[in-house]
Amino acid sequence: MPHRALLVSSAFAVSLAAVLGAAAPAQACPRDPAEQQAVTAVASAALDRLEIADDVAASKYLSGKAVADPAREQAVIDATIAAAKADGVDPVAAERIMRAQITASKQVQYALIARWHAHPDEAPTTAPDLTTSVRPRINAVDARLIPAIGAAHDALDDQACGHLVKDARGELGQGLDDAHRKAFRTALATVCSPES
Repeated sequence: MPHRALLVSSAFAVSLAAVLGAAAPAQACPRDPAEQQAVTAVASAALDRLEIADDVAASKYLSGKAVADPAREQAVIDATIAAAKADGVDPVAAERIMRAQITASKQVQYALIARWHAHPDEAPTTAPDLTTSVRPRINAVDARLIPAIGAAHDALDDQACGHLVKDARGELGQGLDDAHRKAFRTALATVCSPES
């Protein structure tokens, strides 16, 4: 076969392979339905906690209290570790995930308070009591979050964990505004084990 014919034939073969390769469907990371459900339960609790952050922000805006409360945050971490140990849940994972929840909550609070200062007409005029109303609701969500982390243990260590979290975030995060969407991402950023 002439040299030019060989070149044309080779070029055609390469082009055909490229086209066929592009047409082939990408292999999706396999999802275990049970693991997806477990991770979604963790994400659901995280989202519920974020929604309560709106009331925390309103209370602190009206009272003038600082968003950051190191003593309260440490008390939450200590309670999380104790509850995890009592429930047989990995305390390291529980602490890691709870710290992300605290950061995400403050992220929402800072965003809302900044908005209200910039637009006082949008600011709340009343807010539920932080001690008697808001914190008990946060504690109730935290009481759901710890066993959810335990139930999702295998999923959090799985190589597919990042995909499971992304799917849960996409499913639950629809309709969130920019501030809550970013905070939701923060809340789920440490859900997966660092080794996964």
